Amino acid sequence: MAKEEFSRVYPIAAYVDAGGGFLLCVYNAGPHDFYGRWLVSTKSGKSVEVSLAVPVGRTVAVRGSLGESFTPGTSPALILVTGGGRGYVVNPIVVPDISSVSCG
Repeated sequence: MAKEEFSRVYPIAAYVDAGGGFLLCVYNAGPHDFYGRWLVSTKSGKSVEVSLAVPVGRTVAVRGSLGESFTPGTSPALILVTGGGRGYVVNPIVVPDISSVSCG
């Protein structure tokens, strides 16, 4: 799937904090329910695998920790690798505390 198609079908809002926590808000625009795993990585190589189950028309929140500090005011990048091996870059918003952020 091309990057443009991926971002259209699965719009993602991403947030990280100074403690290494992250939140991905994944919306499924269709045409099929999505069930699978993504590898979430940083440029330094730290990564974690997340499982997703996103019905069409729904937003799902995925929380985790990458164990890497992120500094407010910077522009980090997260790399999402899908089960099919394709990589997509997402630029998260750095927040003071990830627990205060929701997808709602």
